[in-house]
Amino acid sequence: MKPVIIIAIAFVLLIPISAFADPHTIETANDSGPNLECAADCYTPNTLTVDVGHTITMTNADESGIHTFTSYTLEDDFPTASGIFDSSMLMGENLTFEWTADTVGEVPYYCILHPWMRGIIIVQEAAAEEETDEAMEEETDEAMDDEMDASEKKGSNASAMGLSKMSPRAQMNQGVDSAEVKCRQGFELVMKNSNGSAACIKSQSVEKLIQRGWASLF
Repeated sequence: MKPVIIIAIAFVLLIPISAFADPHTIETANDSGPNLECAADCYTPNTLTVDVGHTITMTNADESGIHTFTSYTLEDDFPTASGIFDSSMLMGENLTFEWTADTVGEVPYYCILHPWMRGIIIVQEAAAEEETDEAMEEETDEAMDDEMDASEKKGSNASAMGLSKMSPRAQMNQGVDSAEVKCRQGFELVMKNSNGSAACIKSQSVEKLIQRGWASLF
Protein backbone atom coordinates (compact mmCIF):
# COMPACT_ATOMS: atom_id res chain seq x y z
CA MET A 1 0.00 0.00 0.00
CA LYS A 2 2.80 2.47 0.83
CA PRO A 3 4.15 2.70 -2.75
CA VAL A 4 0.60 3.46 -3.96
CA ILE A 5 0.19 6.26 -1.39
CA ILE A 6 3.58 7.76 -2.31
CA ILE A 7 2.71 7.73 -6.00
CA ALA A 8 -0.66 9.35 -5.30
CA ILE A 9 0.95 12.12 -3.24
CA ALA A 10 3.56 12.72 -5.93
CA PHE A 11 0.81 12.98 -8.55
CA VAL A 12 -1.08 15.60 -6.52
CA LEU A 13 2.10 17.64 -6.03
CA LEU A 14 2.60 17.77 -9.78
CA ILE A 15 -0.80 19.39 -10.36
CA PRO A 16 -0.45 23.17 -10.87
CA ILE A 17 -1.88 25.32 -8.11
CA SER A 18 -4.01 27.10 -10.72
CA ALA A 19 -5.90 23.85 -11.22
CA PHE A 20 -7.45 24.30 -7.79
CA ALA A 21 -8.41 27.96 -8.39
CA ASP A 22 -12.01 29.04 -8.61
CA PRO A 23 -13.32 28.54 -12.17
CA HIS A 24 -13.52 31.66 -14.33
CA THR A 25 -16.06 31.80 -17.13
CA ILE A 26 -17.29 34.33 -19.66
CA GLU A 27 -20.35 33.80 -21.85
CA THR A 28 -21.91 35.61 -24.77
CA ALA A 29 -25.42 36.93 -24.26
CA ASN A 30 -28.26 35.30 -26.18
CA ASP A 31 -29.06 37.20 -29.40
CA SER A 32 -25.99 39.36 -28.82
CA GLY A 33 -25.12 39.27 -32.53
CA PRO A 34 -28.06 41.28 -33.91
CA ASN A 35 -28.58 43.15 -30.64
CA LEU A 36 -26.65 46.37 -31.12
CA GLU A 37 -27.84 47.62 -27.74
CA CYS A 38 -26.43 44.83 -25.60
CA ALA A 39 -23.39 47.08 -24.88
CA ALA A 40 -21.87 45.99 -21.55
CA ASP A 41 -24.09 42.90 -21.47
CA CYS A 42 -22.83 41.32 -24.70
CA TYR A 43 -20.28 39.35 -22.67
CA THR A 44 -21.10 38.20 -19.14
CA PRO A 45 -19.36 39.24 -17.02
CA ASN A 46 -18.23 42.23 -19.02
CA THR A 47 -15.21 42.75 -16.75
CA LEU A 48 -13.44 39.79 -15.16
CA THR A 49 -10.50 39.99 -12.74
CA VAL A 50 -8.22 36.96 -12.41
CA ASP A 51 -4.78 36.10 -11.06
CA VAL A 52 -1.81 35.26 -13.24
CA GLY A 53 -1.89 31.54 -14.01
CA HIS A 54 -5.66 31.21 -13.84
CA THR A 55 -7.55 29.77 -16.79
CA ILE A 56 -10.66 31.40 -18.24
CA THR A 57 -13.27 29.38 -20.11
CA MET A 58 -15.07 31.43 -22.76
CA THR A 59 -18.37 30.06 -24.03
CA ASN A 60 -20.63 30.98 -26.93
CA ALA A 61 -23.99 30.79 -25.16
CA ASP A 62 -25.87 32.45 -28.00
CA GLU A 63 -28.47 30.02 -29.33
CA SER A 64 -28.27 31.26 -32.90
CA GLY A 65 -25.11 33.37 -33.19
CA ILE A 66 -21.51 32.80 -34.24
CA HIS A 67 -18.98 34.68 -32.13
CA THR A 68 -15.30 35.02 -31.28
CA PHE A 69 -13.36 35.98 -28.17
CA THR A 70 -10.44 37.96 -29.58
CA SER A 71 -8.03 40.24 -27.72
CA TYR A 72 -7.60 43.63 -29.35
CA THR A 73 -5.91 47.01 -29.42
CA LEU A 74 -7.59 50.17 -30.63
CA GLU A 75 -6.48 51.73 -33.89
CA ASP A 76 -8.35 54.90 -34.84
CA ASP A 77 -11.02 53.92 -32.29
CA PHE A 78 -11.58 50.59 -34.03
CA PRO A 79 -10.55 47.24 -32.45
CA THR A 80 -7.81 45.25 -34.16
CA ALA A 81 -6.74 41.77 -33.04
CA SER A 82 -3.69 42.00 -30.75
CA GLY A 83 -2.65 38.34 -30.89
CA ILE A 84 -2.82 37.64 -27.14
CA PHE A 85 -5.67 35.18 -27.66
CA ASP A 86 -8.23 34.36 -30.33
CA SER A 87 -10.91 31.71 -30.07
CA SER A 88 -11.56 31.81 -33.82
CA MET A 89 -15.24 31.46 -34.75
CA LEU A 90 -17.31 29.47 -32.27
CA MET A 91 -19.99 28.31 -34.70
CA GLY A 92 -22.52 26.89 -32.31
CA GLU A 93 -24.06 27.16 -28.88
CA ASN A 94 -21.94 26.02 -25.90
CA LEU A 95 -18.71 25.78 -27.88
CA THR A 96 -15.83 26.90 -25.66
CA PHE A 97 -12.33 28.32 -25.76
CA GLU A 98 -9.81 28.46 -22.90
CA TRP A 99 -7.04 30.96 -22.23
CA THR A 100 -4.56 30.96 -19.35
CA ALA A 101 -3.57 34.44 -18.17
CA ASP A 102 0.22 34.71 -18.16
CA THR A 103 0.92 38.46 -17.97
CA VAL A 104 -0.27 41.14 -15.56
CA GLY A 105 -2.36 43.87 -17.17
CA GLU A 106 -5.67 44.65 -18.83
CA VAL A 107 -6.65 42.59 -21.86
CA PRO A 108 -9.61 43.97 -23.80
CA TYR A 109 -11.36 41.55 -26.16
CA TYR A 110 -14.17 41.67 -28.70
CA CYS A 111 -16.06 39.66 -31.30
CA ILE A 112 -14.52 40.03 -34.75
CA LEU A 113 -17.93 39.49 -36.37
CA HIS A 114 -19.73 41.94 -34.07
CA PRO A 115 -17.18 44.61 -33.04
CA TRP A 116 -19.64 46.36 -30.69
CA MET A 117 -19.36 43.29 -28.46
CA ARG A 118 -16.49 44.10 -26.10
CA GLY A 119 -15.24 43.04 -22.69
CA ILE A 120 -12.09 43.23 -20.59
CA ILE A 121 -10.02 40.81 -18.54
CA ILE A 122 -7.92 42.29 -15.73
CA VAL A 123 -4.95 40.10 -14.82
CA GLN A 124 -3.34 40.77 -11.45
CA GLU A 125 -0.46 39.30 -9.47
CA ALA A 126 -1.43 36.18 -7.56
CA ALA A 127 -3.34 37.54 -4.58
CA ALA A 128 -3.73 34.38 -2.52
CA GLU A 129 -0.83 35.09 -0.17
CA GLU A 130 -1.82 38.73 0.30
CA GLU A 131 -5.40 37.79 1.07
CA THR A 132 -4.15 35.15 3.50
CA ASP A 133 -1.96 37.71 5.25
CA GLU A 134 -4.82 40.18 5.50
CA ALA A 135 -7.20 37.52 6.77
CA MET A 136 -4.58 36.32 9.24
CA GLU A 137 -4.08 39.83 10.55
CA GLU A 138 -7.80 40.43 10.96
CA GLU A 139 -8.27 37.02 12.59
CA THR A 140 -5.37 37.81 14.91
CA ASP A 141 -7.05 41.08 15.84
CA GLU A 142 -10.34 39.35 16.55
CA ALA A 143 -8.73 36.47 18.45
CA MET A 144 -6.67 38.85 20.58
CA ASP A 145 -9.69 41.06 21.23
CA ASP A 146 -11.62 37.99 22.38
CA GLU A 147 -8.71 37.04 24.60
CA MET A 148 -8.63 40.55 26.02
CA ASP A 149 -12.37 40.51 26.70
CA ALA A 150 -12.09 37.15 28.44
CA SER A 151 -9.18 38.35 30.53
CA GLU A 152 -11.01 41.51 31.55
CA LYS A 153 -13.93 39.40 32.71
CA LYS A 154 -11.51 37.49 34.93
CA GLY A 155 -10.21 40.70 36.43
CA SER A 156 -7.13 41.20 34.26
CA ASN A 157 -6.21 44.55 32.75
CA ALA A 158 -4.25 45.71 29.73
CA SER A 159 -1.05 46.44 31.61
CA ALA A 160 -1.05 42.98 33.17
CA MET A 161 -1.28 41.33 29.78
CA GLY A 162 1.43 43.46 28.21
CA LEU A 163 0.96 45.41 25.00
CA SER A 164 2.46 42.70 22.81
CA LYS A 165 -0.32 40.32 23.84
CA MET A 166 -2.95 42.74 22.63
CA SER A 167 -4.03 43.17 19.03
CA PRO A 168 -2.99 46.38 17.23
CA ARG A 169 -6.61 47.51 17.27
CA ALA A 170 -6.92 46.95 21.02
CA GLN A 171 -3.66 48.79 21.68
CA MET A 172 -4.81 51.81 19.67
CA ASN A 173 -8.14 51.70 21.52
CA GLN A 174 -6.08 51.99 24.73
CA GLY A 175 -4.51 55.20 23.40
CA VAL A 176 -1.27 53.78 21.99
CA ASP A 177 0.01 55.66 18.95
CA SER A 178 -0.02 53.56 15.75
CA ALA A 179 3.78 53.83 15.39
CA GLU A 180 4.23 52.61 18.98
CA VAL A 181 2.14 49.45 18.69
CA LYS A 182 3.94 46.34 19.95
CA CYS A 183 3.81 43.07 18.01
CA ARG A 184 4.27 39.50 19.18
CA GLN A 185 7.46 37.60 18.41
CA GLY A 186 7.62 36.63 14.74
CA PHE A 187 5.44 39.58 13.66
CA GLU A 188 6.49 43.03 12.46
CA LEU A 189 4.73 46.36 12.71
CA VAL A 190 3.61 47.97 9.45
CA MET A 191 1.15 50.67 8.46
CA LYS A 192 -1.82 49.79 6.27
CA ASN A 193 -1.70 52.12 3.29
CA SER A 194 -5.49 52.00 2.97
CA ASN A 195 -6.20 53.72 6.29
CA GLY A 196 -2.87 54.46 8.04
CA SER A 197 -3.60 52.09 10.91
CA ALA A 198 -1.12 49.70 12.50
CA ALA A 199 -0.93 46.03 11.59
CA CYS A 200 1.18 43.15 12.89
CA ILE A 201 2.21 40.92 9.97
CA LYS A 202 4.33 37.78 9.81
CA SER A 203 7.94 38.81 9.26
CA GLN A 204 8.34 36.79 6.06
CA SER A 205 5.35 38.56 4.47
CA VAL A 206 6.29 42.18 5.19
CA GLU A 207 8.51 42.83 2.16
CA LYS A 208 6.00 41.24 -0.20
CA LEU A 209 3.12 43.36 1.13
CA ILE A 210 5.22 46.52 0.86
CA GLN A 211 6.06 45.71 -2.77
CA ARG A 212 2.37 45.23 -3.51
CA GLY A 213 1.53 48.60 -2.00
CA TRP A 214 -0.58 47.10 0.80
CA ALA A 215 1.71 48.27 3.61
CA SER A 216 4.51 50.69 4.51
CA LEU A 217 7.00 50.87 7.35
CA PHE A 218 6.51 53.49 10.03
